[in-house]
Amino acid sequence: MDERQQPAPAAERVRTDMWGTPADRQAIARFAESIAEQTPFKVCAIEVLRADRMLEFVAIHNNPDAEAKLLGQARPFDVMAPVYETGATYGAFTFIAREWRTPQTYDLLETYGYMPTFEEIEGPDAWHTDDMIVALLTDEDDRLRAVLHLDEPEDGRRPKGDDLLELSDRLQLGFTAVVNAVEREELLQRVRFADLTRRFIRQASNAMGLDELLELAHSKLREGFSATDFQVHLRESGTYKVIPEKMRGGRFLFEALDLMVERAWRTNTVVVFEPGEVWADDILTAEHVMVVEKFMSSTGIGTCVLVPIGAAGEFIGTIVIVRALDTPRWTASESVAALDVGRDLGRAVLNARAHEREQQLTEQLLRLDAYRSQLISTMSHELRNPIGVILGHLELLESSPDVPHDWQRSLAAIGRGAQRLDRLAEDLLTLSRLGNPAHPLERVRIDLVGVLEEAVEMQQLAAERRGVSVRIEPCEQPQVVEGDRAELVRVVTNVLSNAIKYSDPGDQVTLSVAREDECVVLECRDEGIGISETDRSMLFAEFFRSTNPDALKRPGTGLGLPILRRIVQRHGGRVTVDSELGVGTTIRVLLPAADA
Repeated sequence: MDERQQPAPAAERVRTDMWGTPADRQAIARFAESIAEQTPFKVCAIEVLRADRMLEFVAIHNNPDAEAKLLGQARPFDVMAPVYETGATYGAFTFIAREWRTPQTYDLLETYGYMPTFEEIEGPDAWHTDDMIVALLTDEDDRLRAVLHLDEPEDGRRPKGDDLLELSDRLQLGFTAVVNAVEREELLQRVRFADLTRRFIRQASNAMGLDELLELAHSKLREGFSATDFQVHLRESGTYKVIPEKMRGGRFLFEALDLMVERAWRTNTVVVFEPGEVWADDILTAEHVMVVEKFMSSTGIGTCVLVPIGAAGEFIGTIVIVRALDTPRWTASESVAALDVGRDLGRAVLNARAHEREQQLTEQLLRLDAYRSQLISTMSHELRNPIGVILGHLELLESSPDVPHDWQRSLAAIGRGAQRLDRLAEDLLTLSRLGNPAHPLERVRIDLVGVLEEAVEMQQLAAERRGVSVRIEPCEQPQVVEGDRAELVRVVTNVLSNAIKYSDPGDQVTLSVAREDECVVLECRDEGIGISETDRSMLFAEFFRSTNPDALKRPGTGLGLPILRRIVQRHGGRVTVDSELGVGTTIRVLLPAADA
């Protein structure tokens, strides 16, 4: 029989609801909702890959029927992989049309999949109930962590490849957040100390590196087990370096000891060597035992105990406890205590590894952020020098009587382009400065009413050119905040200039300042073209430009609102936006009052 026509395996019974705590699941659910709001799809589902290679549905947004049937259910990733391989890849997404499926993948989906129900539209590009869009989310080591599903497009049609590529780029931060949440859950599960009786392990700081942890374990646990020697071997080193060379007896003994301790981990036991006896299973041959006994006799060792180290179902190493001949015999109760120590130490080791990795990631992010800020600052400075030269020479040319009249239009176009570049460079410099800790906020008491009047004066000419009227609602009392006056003027100017730019001739922009509880609220209302719900979710992203064709005709850098939000956040405030297409937009800036 052709392989593609092989029947799908029978669905195996899989334990459900095994991934994460309720808080972990809520976090994934919030990510699913956030991602769905940024896409033209109604449904977003996220499956997390568990340690047993099962994909478990952890979040399903906006499909109660699927949520009731699938949430917490698991299916093997290995049997779903052939389904994903039949699709076309666009960035992080894979689109699988129903007509591309093989008989094998149809059987697999019938066994392990789920068929949503909704009303299909007509047309060659109509979305079908058994179409699929998935994103396989991997970590930095290219290991699969989760699978994200999108379903039920708003317009009922299959998306184009370019749309999926753009969507993939836009959702990278969301994908990273999901992967980080899955990784964090795994690490936290592995580092959780469950046994309160192991106080010495709990002395290990969460910020302790692996070498420090092992040193602490040696100093604290050696005395507790009355050991003449106490060593920790982690399996990743590839050899039991802590066991003396003579005792290791070459590779053949090392491999036998490794098998013994791994079996002890599975059976929850320890391996005990005493003179003339090996208290373990029959893995060791007579030759192995002879090497061990000869070494123990020549060195005066009374007892050697091998204790498995492990956590979260993973065997990761061995504790070697050595006692002299004149010390008390190893007891069964000590074996139980040693196994507890092995589990506790395993959690601590994984915690230290996670901390070291977190430190490395933090350092990388700090370096990347510093490089980004420096790059933006350098580029902006380098841009402004040639732009200044261009504008200076343009001014000379425009004032010269020898310049032909036909050239005036070209000179004006060059001037407009150079001024846009100059504004872009200035915005980049401002953005870099606002994010630089070397430029802290200098606070003084400022009356926002005066700031409002100053900003209106600066934007009055622009409003007149567009035929837009600007009105300030009267405010009888000063509204005082603490902050940087220049930055707050920039906030009001950005809000007002946006309102003017996206209004049409004859429209009115209304500004007001008022006190609400412990905040001073600046409000700007316009009657302009408005902002769609999709655009509002990305409104404060750097360099974002509206998807509205009418808005795209009006020039801008995409940095005005991000700068506004950074300034407001620096002042301890927040920004809200309420808008409707074709009706207008209201932006409210809330800042802490000076007397709050």
